[in-house]
Amino acid sequence: MGRSNAADSPEQWRAEKKKLHRKLILPNLCILLISLIAAISLVSGPFLQITVPLNADTVETLVNLAGSDADPNAANDSAEVLIYIAKDIDTQIQISVAFDDIVAAGVTDGEAGLRQLLDHSLADLPDVADSVSEQIMPALLSIAAVQLAENVSLADIDTDSFNDTIALLGNQDLEGARTEFESAVEIFADEQLNIELSEDDRASIMDIYDKVIDTMTVDGEFSFSNLFPALQTLINEFGKNQSENTNDPSDSSDPSDSSATSVTDEPAPIEPAAPFASAVQTDAERAGETDSPASVNSEYERILKIMEHPSTLVDEMDGETLQIVLTVCKGMAYFLIACAGLWAILAIFALLHILLPNKKVGMWYVKLTGLLPFLLFFALPTLALQVAPSVIPSMPALPPLAFGGITYVSALCLLALWIVSVFWCHPIKKKISICSANMRNARR
Repeated sequence: MGRSNAADSPEQWRAEKKKLHRKLILPNLCILLISLIAAISLVSGPFLQITVPLNADTVETLVNLAGSDADPNAANDSAEVLIYIAKDIDTQIQISVAFDDIVAAGVTDGEAGLRQLLDHSLADLPDVADSVSEQIMPALLSIAAVQLAENVSLADIDTDSFNDTIALLGNQDLEGARTEFESAVEIFADEQLNIELSEDDRASIMDIYDKVIDTMTVDGEFSFSNLFPALQTLINEFGKNQSENTNDPSDSSDPSDSSATSVTDEPAPIEPAAPFASAVQTDAERAGETDSPASVNSEYERILKIMEHPSTLVDEMDGETLQIVLTVCKGMAYFLIACAGLWAILAIFALLHILLPNKKVGMWYVKLTGLLPFLLFFALPTLALQVAPSVIPSMPALPPLAFGGITYVSALCLLALWIVSVFWCHPIKKKISICSANMRNARR
């Protein structure tokens, strides 16, 4: 149909403009939906997740970091033993930080909110501790025999012989586990260590086994969570002073005199072979200052309490550290509130413009800030871990952390918003601008 002068009238252009505005209703509905999804995702799910793989490689990295400033000889022995004990570990620690927890710590509840944040973020720590304890038990129990062997490569030792013992312990069959261990340690010593156990060796090994299991059994129930006291039991056994491994030097009786021979039901203590002799010593013992049993037990109780209730880490902080942590939480909380708030504002504006005659929605503020949560909590930390070692050669190796979280949802929403804006809204808005220009020209 040909265009007449009436078609060029302001009224005609106004009608065309209204028609074009109505075409923006559907993309505005899409903008509303996208904005709501992005805003809800930022305030509902864990915006930050850090997964720490806990395995032999991770333990070796941490041991090397911890031993970098220690005495080299002692550190090497200790590292070798710790890496051996941890060789079968295969699990992961996941730290999940949610919006409501960070807001509670940074804005509303202060210290109480920080305790809530730690308990929720490290909620799986007790289960991880139990899993690790179960996984290192074969190597831990094998130490009683391994320390008898000279010139043995710990890296080549296989402790699968003790898996059945661990399974029986987990099923609370303590008598069956003891019988199984007694048989397994013979096979282990023959196949892995190439040694033959004497009667004294067997008795001493079983004595150590009984002490370890007794330490991990509370009220008749065995629990892998009691691993730390059991470790101290092993240290006490292997770290005995040489004077405890021999008869009293003040005893001048003739060794050939059978009447002077001391008869006891206790098995002869095992003298640990290298590297266990030095590895079981603490720094205080090397300095000639052995901690009292009370202080050692107190330390283990503290560690176990933290694993069971991570919020007790707050009690370990001094006032200045606590304030720094709370300030960081406050900054993160306000940042997330701002980002989620901008998405919510866009959703409100999209809804309003669906109802108003002018249906054009401005989105520039979300386009500028919508990617920030994803960048700060996922992309940049991941990139930093990849780039930092090459940029800073002296930087020590770190465990391979994996960052995650639900911020990828808002990033995808931003991508969808750009697509709707560029390929749907922009052509319509461009036509609306042309109509507005024609209206002004028609009035002249």
